[in-house]
Amino acid sequence: MQPKDGELPPLPPASGTSIGYLVDGAKALELREEQIKKLKEIDSSLAARNDSIDTQLRTIEKPDVEEAQKRMRIGQSMRVSVRRTAPGLGQNRTGWAEGLAGL
Repeated sequence: MQPKDGELPPLPPASGTSIGYLVDGAKALELREEQIKKLKEIDSSLAARNDSIDTQLRTIEKPDVEEAQKRMRIGQSMRVSVRRTAPGLGQNRTGWAEGLAGL
């Protein structure tokens, strides 16, 4: 269904689910009332099931704050301070030594 010149395209259905699209297009699909009712039951059943699965996933994927803090403490204790201790690093160079360093 294409909009005519000067018309805006139709907004998407409010349901947002695959089965909801079928229900929204029931007239064009010539669905009977019992078919629409059954589709709505299936849609609500699947929505409840998805909510349950989403809740389980959020529980599983929830980061453990204590574990993250423990890892951070271990990482901080393993850090090593780096000091530049090359021979002659802290000495002032003379003009002659500067000339050699440029070679």
